[in-house]
Amino acid sequence: MSSRKHQCAIALAMTLTCVALCAPLGACGGSSGGSTDAEPQVTATSAAQVAYDAARVGDAGNAADITGRGAVDHDFSMGKYEVTIGQYTAFLNAVAATDDHDLYNPMMTKALNVAGIERTGAPGSYSYGVMENDGSSADRPIAFVSWFDAARFANWMSNGQPRGDQTAKTTEDGAYALTGRTAGTAPAPNKVNPNTGSPPAYTLPTGDEGS
Repeated sequence: MSSRKHQCAIALAMTLTCVALCAPLGACGGSSGGSTDAEPQVTATSAAQVAYDAARVGDAGNAADITGRGAVDHDFSMGKYEVTIGQYTAFLNAVAATDDHDLYNPMMTKALNVAGIERTGAPGSYSYGVMENDGSSADRPIAFVSWFDAARFANWMSNGQPRGDQTAKTTEDGAYALTGRTAGTAPAPNKVNPNTGSPPAYTLPTGDEGS
């Protein structure tokens, strides 16, 4: 993309409007219906490329609403839907065979009301599968994601969805310079993705973009 106006804001929901990924990212959760007493099954999911649908948001320079929020001075695109369990599973299978920065949260398996993701294997060879609980959970919103997890997802998307360790080429730089950070003050997005030489293709919504 050629300018900040055409960046795509990722919408993860989870109350993620964090991402409008997930929330400001502490652990996020939510109910998606479905039984909580049956033993979930797991379906293997490969690190397939993630297709992320976005909708154009125009009317740059619009007035704020009655709360004083929502005024944005640029056009942008935002995800039509929250990032799903299936999409996040593909992300984990691409970059979290070791998972140095804890992109996987064990609650993704334990909280059956959101029937998320199960991890198998050992560090260096972890693999991830979408859980089944009253049907596949692949299209449900991902939960238990922090702001920094969401930012790493944005980096991965902006870097072309590469496969490999969690490095500057995959998750640690791109839309955001994270360099191993998993907590603290959220950094501003990069104006230029150092891996592509262009503005990041994906970022997390600002407060007004997500309003």
